[in-house]
Amino acid sequence: MLNLRKIKQDFASNILKDGKELFAENKVITAKILHLDATTLRVSARIMGQYENTYASEIEIDRKENEAIDSSCSCSSRYDCQHLAALVCYMEVYLDEILVNYSKETNLSRLTDEKGFDDEAKEKLLEAVKEAETKEEQRRDEEYQKEVLAEYTDAATILSDSPFFRPAKERKPEEATFSLIYHFPPRTDSNDHDPIVRIVVKPASRSKPLAIPDPIAFFEGIRHRETVSIGGREYYFTPETFNETEREIILLLTDSIRHVELRETKTQARGMKLFRMDSKVFGRVLARARQEAASSPPRTGKPLVLPCLYHENTDRPLKNSDIPARIKMTIEFIHPPTTKILVNPHILLGTETIAPADEELIECETPGLIYEDI
Repeated sequence: MLNLRKIKQDFASNILKDGKELFAENKVITAKILHLDATTLRVSARIMGQYENTYASEIEIDRKENEAIDSSCSCSSRYDCQHLAALVCYMEVYLDEILVNYSKETNLSRLTDEKGFDDEAKEKLLEAVKEAETKEEQRRDEEYQKEVLAEYTDAATILSDSPFFRPAKERKPEEATFSLIYHFPPRTDSNDHDPIVRIVVKPASRSKPLAIPDPIAFFEGIRHRETVSIGGREYYFTPETFNETEREIILLLTDSIRHVELRETKTQARGMKLFRMDSKVFGRVLARARQEAASSPPRTGKPLVLPCLYHENTDRPLKNSDIPARIKMTIEFIHPPTTKILVNPHILLGTETIAPADEELIECETPGLIYEDI
């Protein structure tokens, strides 16, 4: 119907370049035919410019000579601007759609009679509209197929990254050591004096230990042999990751913490999280650690080092001593006028006497106390 390539040649190269960019960026909002007769075609459009400004552009084309005979734009250039160039680029692709939409809104038979179309021109116009309808239907079908193909491609990309659709990889468990670092909070009037702990694991592949931010997820990952995310990296720990003694402690914690959950207290620097552990669970861990340590070859004259357990930091391992502890009660009588009896308890460790405030009594299947890392 029109040779729009010829019309595009009337624009300066820089104007045409800017117009192509506007068209490529989908800045042409709407375009429609304002006037159509045997010799001319007039099209108007709304085009988005800079800073969200919208411009009204119109172009009138001589259909026989394939050249622009009039144009206007509401921008500062008024004519021969990048907005008109964008409209011509748009018409080059979507003229069939524009013509089909015009035929739906206009009675072409009446139009050709009123606008002086001869029989040949009338027949050519109707054939052009019919051809445009066919081309537009084909274009929309091709676009739909491209959209469906793009959706399938995107879906395939997403599914290919899903672990559900990827073949299972045989993963080798990380070799690592396990540490439970504890301390007791300052004594207050509150009855909540459970130990504060943090879980630390040192994989063989790292020079520095890892603070476990979510112990529940960590222990469940070991139980179900699933990866856990620590510091943005996936780690694969299983019971076989740790030595036999550490494994016993971890399995005990896994079973215990499922019923008595750790309670988060605060977050330390470097991402280390602290949690309160139920005193009874802590007592069971101490009893199991003592049992494991007792099965090791004895160290003459030195306390047994309990596995996995550290006080405040990994430089202070918890030790075990079988020195019996006794309670000594000193009674003091205060004479009148204020008659009172004061009871002053102490703990006797061998020949050493300590105040109750300096130790921690542990309730467990093997009751004991902690004093100066022992």
